[in-house]
Amino acid sequence: MAKIFISYSHQDKGFVQSIMDQINTTHHEIVIDNQDFEIGSPINHTILKSIAEAEFILVFLSSNSVNSDWVLKEIYSSLYCELKDKQTKLIPCIIDDCTLPKNLFKFKQYERINLDFKTNFEDSIQTLKKRLESTNPPIFENENYFVLKIPVSNLEIYMTGELYDWQKNSQLKYVEMIDSYLLFGFNKVPNTFFKHFVICDLDESSEIKDIIQNAGYYAPGFGDIDPETGKRRIWFSVREYPIFGKNNNNKWL
Repeated sequence: MAKIFISYSHQDKGFVQSIMDQINTTHHEIVIDNQDFEIGSPINHTILKSIAEAEFILVFLSSNSVNSDWVLKEIYSSLYCELKDKQTKLIPCIIDDCTLPKNLFKFKQYERINLDFKTNFEDSIQTLKKRLESTNPPIFENENYFVLKIPVSNLEIYMTGELYDWQKNSQLKYVEMIDSYLLFGFNKVPNTFFKHFVICDLDESSEIKDIIQNAGYYAPGFGDIDPETGKRRIWFSVREYPIFGKNNNNKWL
């Protein structure tokens, strides 16, 4: 019996339930988003624990779920577990026409074989049942990733450095997990060569800087203005990785 975590949009509850009604016949332990959680439990802690303990994570991709910030957080938290444990867990299940989450599928090493329930429901059910009876093969054995434990939602965070002329790079943008931020799909050589910046409103910059410092990062000065958004860029680095680049450049002002 496998422990399975289900991530989906509640707008798709009927369709997802029709799938799970058939999967339940295999007697797996199934945890469905907040349906099986205790009232009063911290939702972040409960979901993270369920994702970490799950042997399989089924994410039902639809026009509803791919536009759900919470489902995307669950996807990236699941990817983090795969990167950390070096084991396949995440199974994308497509249930209608939708654009797949770009950060999960834009890198070749993270592309998945998907189950497509919208075109062949019965075959997908059988394929999924068979997959849930199998073991998880090793994955991402040589992949690098980096996690920022900053307990604030909806931040736009980049890692950059001299190699990237200190500018934004979509490949070096953090994606938000349930309790932190994840950077993946990059070549971390060397880690000490990079700085990070978070874009925030001017009136929030002091508070965000304090939060970053209290979370254990090095954030001197109050940064500069992002020319694209007009917002403040708060530059920071990880304390245990002293910067060997241009420490005196204006990104620290």
